[in-house]
Amino acid sequence: MDKMIRITRTGAAVFVVVCVLGCLFFSRALQAAEHPWKLRVNKGGVEVYTRPVDGSATLEFKGSTIVDAPLSRVVSVFENVERMTAWFYQCTAARMVQREDHQQKVVYMILHLPWPVTERDCVFRISRSVDNTTKALDYTVVALPDSLPVDHARIRVPYLKGYWRFTPRTDGKTGIYFQQHSDPGGVIPAFISNSLVVNMPYHSLKGLRALVEGEKK
Repeated sequence: MDKMIRITRTGAAVFVVVCVLGCLFFSRALQAAEHPWKLRVNKGGVEVYTRPVDGSATLEFKGSTIVDAPLSRVVSVFENVERMTAWFYQCTAARMVQREDHQQKVVYMILHLPWPVTERDCVFRISRSVDNTTKALDYTVVALPDSLPVDHARIRVPYLKGYWRFTPRTDGKTGIYFQQHSDPGGVIPAFISNSLVVNMPYHSLKGLRALVEGEKK
């Protein structure tokens, strides 16, 4: 009986140690994942923040702006894939590969990057959903790098995870929020990589806003 009690106590002690270590690991994992955002740009009504991501050489970014146009007009431009070249930073070509349903489609785009960096191309699925509380439209973007044959003249983006939110305001305007983290693939000099994570959201948001607001004139 004493032997059984000792074994039970030992087992309980091991269980407690495992639980404590598990909690410490989980706590540290959360802390590592939640780096603070750093404001990089606040100009012309556009704000851009970046933060590091553990295990990645590429910073994550988020940006926001307000467009003087109703939600319907903003998303009409945003969802027009062929017009991405008019507003998305460094996008030289874009086409829809497949419309899976009314809420999801697969898109292919080409990005021209500053010399001497090789052009990138990206295949991604964009999925739409509605927030029934705020009436905002949410779009998630996930890379599908193996869904199309690779063009060896370009480097295929192997990883991308993005999020757009378009929120209608009571004054008739629309708030836009854009967040993204990616691995552009290949080798990109640090000074170009660091500028891209700021320039991409800044110029894309600014370009989309200008395009939408210009149409009502």
